[in-house]
Amino acid sequence: MKQTYTQNHIVRYIYKDASLTEQFEIEHAIHEDKSLWKEYKSLMKAVKLLPKVSFLPSKNVLQDLMVYSSITALEAKLQ
Repeated sequence: MKQTYTQNHIVRYIYKDASLTEQFEIEHAIHEDKSLWKEYKSLMKAVKLLPKVSFLPSKNVLQDLMVYSSITALEAKLQ
């Protein structure tokens, strides 16, 4: 039975959120099916237009998280 791939599958492929086996299957399907190829190209254009974000918190945020974590760990020990 032939697998039907959706836009969600392609997005998972682009963001490498699929299992390794699924990555290979989707990649093969994209290369074999012209409509999937067009959808892939369209989604890749959209991904490239998204703003680039940084997921690195500031030192103050990290320090606050560490303090909060130590406080909650201490509270848990006291209970």
